[in-house]
Amino acid sequence: MEARFSRRHDGVIDVDLGPAWSGFTEALQDAVTTRAPRGSDGHNPSTYWIDLTLTALAAADDGEVIGSGNATDLLLDGDEVVAHAQYDTFDDQRMPRHDFVAILTQWRAEVTGH
Repeated sequence: MEARFSRRHDGVIDVDLGPAWSGFTEALQDAVTTRAPRGSDGHNPSTYWIDLTLTALAAADDGEVIGSGNATDLLLDGDEVVAHAQYDTFDDQRMPRHDFVAILTQWRAEVTGH
């Protein structure tokens, strides 16, 4: 799987994992994103949600939600991360934990320039 990144006019960096991983792309854009959190300095892009998700994943127990957006959840199931649509807009998708961490790490590097 190859992650592709693009920058919006407002500085937010989107991730696209391709058509086979469209559920994960949707969940990452919704539940993680590089949009600065409300009440912060407001500068995009931000690593805030990526860092929060990585921290939640490191501390998560099996079955725990590690990220949640307006329409999607990311949860830990054994050694996999599951992208789940709250409104049945896509079927659950599963990804090995190490692949998920690698994507978030690449996305973070796009934000920081490292």
